[in-house]
Amino acid sequence: MTGTPLDNYLRTCRKKADLSQEEASRLVGLKNRLQFSRYERCQSEPPLEVALACEQICGVPTAQLFAGVSTAVAKRTRKRVRAFERTLSREATAAAPRRLHRKLQWVIECLARLVRLIYGT
Repeated sequence: MTGTPLDNYLRTCRKKADLSQEEASRLVGLKNRLQFSRYERCQSEPPLEVALACEQICGVPTAQLFAGVSTAVAKRTRKRVRAFERTLSREATAAAPRRLHRKLQWVIECLARLVRLIYGT
């Protein structure tokens, strides 16, 4: 049984590379270590550019580096996709059959991706 992932693995990555917070901060383009510390302690989330820089210095995909955040986002997205699916089903008579079929196929594929992200299957 897998446990709940941490919101992020920045500290783990930094420690594995034997980097100080100051060094890691400079490597991802931050001016001081305090902001990086806030990211490590999940007090704030980094902007996309910083998250991608973290991915590049750690060699770990962003979704894995921020696993807990990624899982939470996937769960919220799954709810919205399911609501969209229900909307499509209600509007089925008004939509062109071919277009509706493509949208429903996309929903199925999207939900499968999200389930894999959430449950790791």
